[in-house]
Amino acid sequence: MTNAPSGLLFAGLPPGTGYGNATRDYLALLDNEGIAVRWVPLQYGSPVWGPDYYAAPSPVPLPPHVDNARLQTTDMNPAVALFHTPREFWPKLRAAHPVPRTLIYTTFEQTVLPQETVRSLNSFDGVLVPSRFNFEFFRASGVEIPMWVVPHVVIPPAAKPPETPPDELPRQIGPETFVVSVVGPWQSRKAIAASIEAYLRAFGPDDDTLLVVKTGAHDHVAKQPSAISIAQILGRHGRTARLHLISGDLRYGQLMALVRRSDCSLSLTRGEGFGLTIAEAISQGTPVITTGWGAPPEFLGKDYPLLVDYAMIAVASEPTDGWADTCGDWASADIDHAASLLRWVRDHREEARNIVSRAQEQLVATCGPLAVKTRLLDALGDLRAQ
Repeated sequence: MTNAPSGLLFAGLPPGTGYGNATRDYLALLDNEGIAVRWVPLQYGSPVWGPDYYAAPSPVPLPPHVDNARLQTTDMNPAVALFHTPREFWPKLRAAHPVPRTLIYTTFEQTVLPQETVRSLNSFDGVLVPSRFNFEFFRASGVEIPMWVVPHVVIPPAAKPPETPPDELPRQIGPETFVVSVVGPWQSRKAIAASIEAYLRAFGPDDDTLLVVKTGAHDHVAKQPSAISIAQILGRHGRTARLHLISGDLRYGQLMALVRRSDCSLSLTRGEGFGLTIAEAISQGTPVITTGWGAPPEFLGKDYPLLVDYAMIAVASEPTDGWADTCGDWASADIDHAASLLRWVRDHREEARNIVSRAQEQLVATCGPLAVKTRLLDALGDLRAQ
């Protein structure tokens, strides 16, 4: 006799991306609540689905990536499946894991969803999104199924286990150096070049400043190594303020140590469905200068004074990187305004830290474990009712 369906099947990417890091933290929340979860780990480089997929189920069992998690991988008969992956994985996962009800957790960063995404979402039983920003644009684009806003989990530093410090910070950092960090892949949406340009307009070669750019080895917009793109930007400016590129991998503890040492985190993103890197910087006590459009104002507060002015532009108006769907609009940050905010933070460091303290209160109320747990369990509870 088959047991009645119960519990949750959770499929997600491994840590190292926004999707994967959020999956890790949701699994920890569910584990703390004692909810039975069957984890379906996707692994980068897995051959299971062939070369058209950059991740797929692991061909061998993998341990959970949550400490002490009670995650099952064998005979559980789940009532609900939660697929926390990009769109291209949904059909494969649904075919492999038929359950009574299937829920999608996803995000988007533009004003209009592709109709392919809308049709696919409407074939499922519900969707979770990390922001009200997403909720409104999903509905306006034609998503009709039940929806819940469930932010990503941002854990206050005091609640985190001690992180391994980095082997060393960039050697150019002196005791009084004003450090600006830019973190993210070099994609159209992240606008890494715009952030670098804002820094170079804000400071000159005689300023004791350093921009640390933590990105991947490849510029997906210009289709060349990131180091070449940075050299080209610097070449257009002559003598410039100092810049340090990190294109290799950093452990999470190393990255957070860099963010904590930064006097400012800069993100002139075109749009964020949530903005996990921004939220993590605030949680570490680092002032963030970021584009004033998208989801971040929901956890920063609409009166947060370090939001950058912007103009809306068509996504298709710029060179594509192959990642973003060329539909709808997103935001182009005002580089000169960002430069002026950088100078203000440099000259008013204590005031900037006070701004962060107020933002942290808003962040905990919106994205702390208790707030997120309540929303997540509400969504799952509705879907578990058979």
